[in-house]
Amino acid sequence: MFTPADSAVPVVPLLPPLGCLLTATAVLVPTLAAAGRAPADTRTIWRLWPLWRGLIDAVPKAVLNSPRCRLCEVLRPGFPRQFLMYRKLIEIRDAILVLRRHIDTTTAQAARSHVATAELSEPLGEATVLACLVREGCRAHVSGGPELPQPYEIVGPPIDNLGQEKAFLLRPAAAYERPLARAFRTPGDHFPGRHDAGAERH
Repeated sequence: MFTPADSAVPVVPLLPPLGCLLTATAVLVPTLAAAGRAPADTRTIWRLWPLWRGLIDAVPKAVLNSPRCRLCEVLRPGFPRQFLMYRKLIEIRDAILVLRRHIDTTTAQAARSHVATAELSEPLGEATVLACLVREGCRAHVSGGPELPQPYEIVGPPIDNLGQEKAFLLRPAAAYERPLARAFRTPGDHFPGRHDAGAERH
């Protein structure tokens, strides 16, 4: 199209190799980009796994496929790692939306008081509070505790993109396994909205 008909340069024979080169480039660039993201996505999947596993054990309907061991998830994901990471973020969010129905303001205030004793920085403190509430919500949900008419909002700040979502959930995922979150219990050692058996009889 762009050369004169009587040009001395043989253009037509060059077109098939050029087409092959452009096609290979179109395939190779996304492949290299995915390969470059794979280590970061693998680390994220590994770090999210304890929080994710605790949540889907309590809320099995939040997970799309049957859960596998932690090593299998990172060594043989069965999906592109970015997709697997994204799916775990969604499943964590879905499970938290279910568990928040078992958390009230009293429990949230108790969690804040519990975490305040450790004098953590604000981001780490907020993440640990969320980890405490998630653990307590799991216990209440598994025990069959009633859903509350006015649950406490534990979904966190507004999220605009996947990067913010990942950064936000990695903090409570790290706090979830720490002794401070493990030690938290609802005031009175009973679940929100459930009265003690002795009080029911009087």
